[in-house]
Amino acid sequence: MHNPSRSLALAAILAGSLGAQSPWGFGAKFGVAPTVGTPGEQRNRGSVLCAVQGERRLGGRGLVFVELNYRYFRSVQFEATRFGAGFAPGGAAGQITRWAFDASAGLPRADGRYDSVDIRKNLLEGMGLQAGYRHPLARSLWSLQAGVSLNALKSTQEVIGSLKVVRNREAATPTVLATENMLLDVSKSSLRPGCFAGLRADLDAHLFMECNLNLAGYSEVNYLPASYTGRPAASESRNRTKASLEFNAGLRF
Repeated sequence: MHNPSRSLALAAILAGSLGAQSPWGFGAKFGVAPTVGTPGEQRNRGSVLCAVQGERRLGGRGLVFVELNYRYFRSVQFEATRFGAGFAPGGAAGQITRWAFDASAGLPRADGRYDSVDIRKNLLEGMGLQAGYRHPLARSLWSLQAGVSLNALKSTQEVIGSLKVVRNREAATPTVLATENMLLDVSKSSLRPGCFAGLRADLDAHLFMECNLNLAGYSEVNYLPASYTGRPAASESRNRTKASLEFNAGLRF
């Protein structure tokens, strides 16, 4: 399997060797980037990133820079079962249910025979290319920076479960119209624009820290079992934007 972190490390070594031969300066950074606002289907705010940078000073005090980065958004499993109306192949309508109903007690009860479960985990990771401008604030160690990005992110959904479509669920022997077992991954790769803005502190000639607000577009994949729609199982995608607040530490070569 391709290892993006190894590629970035090799790029950093190459950048260091080129730094002494060109007007460009080079560096590398690592950090964390918790999601701002709702975490979406990752159900987790955490993410990590690593990157290599190249920068070139302009005629004044400002400079331009480009960055190649890798991001990994952490995710957790969650139950996505759509209890309620369900469909057998051919469109026959029934119910996707979790509980039987005990008429004598007037309460629901689980009997394990016709329960349905749909467990999902939504993974998101990929590479990004950024270009920006940085300008120092007065004579302090702080600089303002902002720019645009192009993000090649891959959304993968892991699906595990078993769905039963039944009729007359409260009867002693309900009618099972269909059983659909699921154990699969679906994925969607996309190339979407984004943007970022933030602050950078140059602690000395080699060490720096950054804090950036980053917006990255991507396509999120979602699997639709036949039991939910009455049509053949398929996947769909939705355009999303991931907002994250980055905290990075880096080394300039």
